[in-house]
Amino acid sequence: MFNVADPSVVGGAILLVILSIFGFDFDTVGRRHADGDTVGRRKADG
Repeated sequence: MFNVADPSVVGGAILLVILSIFGFDFDTVGRRHADGDTVGRRKADG
């Protein structure tokens, strides 16, 4: 019944994990990069 949907969901989940390992964040507002970019962040006081 779900012969097409199941591989798509599993493939999407695997892709999400792989991209997360390489530093892409999917649960943040705005774009943040793994290299320490401060776009979308407030600088700490001090």
